[in-house]
Amino acid sequence: MKGASMNKDTIGNRLKSVRVEHELSQRELAAEMGVSNSTISRIEKDDSLPDTKTLIAYMDHFCISADWILGRESK
Repeated sequence: MKGASMNKDTIGNRLKSVRVEHELSQRELAAEMGVSNSTISRIEKDDSLPDTKTLIAYMDHFCISADWILGRESK
């Protein structure tokens, strides 16, 4: 999956953009979602995909849909 971040419309880039819009650091978001800082970092760098629990945490935290995260719809 490395190298996927060359494409700006990746899951990691979408999730990073919503975090930045809400003015949260990776550390702050990780604490609020109950995951490690390295989990957020790996997802945003497109080194890994969020697991189901983390995906749901993103959707609940930011009121976004799975379709938006996956690039199937606009915000």
